[in-house]
Amino acid sequence: LRGIGVVDLQPNRGAVVRRLTAQNIREVCQVRRVLECEATRSATRRVDRQAVARLAGDIRRLAAAPADSNSVTRAQELDNALHDLIREACGNSFLASELARLKTLFRTFRDVTWDIELARRDFHRIAVEAKEHLAITEALMNGDSRGATRAMATHIRSGITYWTQVTANLTKLPDDA
Repeated sequence: LRGIGVVDLQPNRGAVVRRLTAQNIREVCQVRRVLECEATRSATRRVDRQAVARLAGDIRRLAAAPADSNSVTRAQELDNALHDLIREACGNSFLASELARLKTLFRTFRDVTWDIELARRDFHRIAVEAKEHLAITEALMNGDSRGATRAMATHIRSGITYWTQVTANLTKLPDDA
């Protein structure tokens, strides 16, 4: 957990969970953008286009269905599947290893914000992410390396904005959350 930035080891205190700040999020996501965009660029030539097409179909079905708490779980699964597919197809074992090492941290940020949105019963992010994911999958299916990389960068920048806004409003949760 220390290695991926979730906890800090402090003398005479042991492991302390790192406080989540907007700056932490921006810094982690800056690194994520570099790594994920390179993985996406490289994966475009190698990815299983049929797997991408199946994933795109699942994303479209999610976006078309009425959103509820089950939709959040499905959105998380599809997000995992897309990023894992790209990581596994990037053709660079070191890059894939680094992304695998950091995915716990990325997914923790994502899941914390989803938990907050669940408490608020706010599901608008499902449609936003679906649109971003579909832009990535479309470019991957078309073999458009630049388009896929651009779509991934847009997706991660959107995540930065979303995660920092949600975490900035942590004190505004409903009383029953």
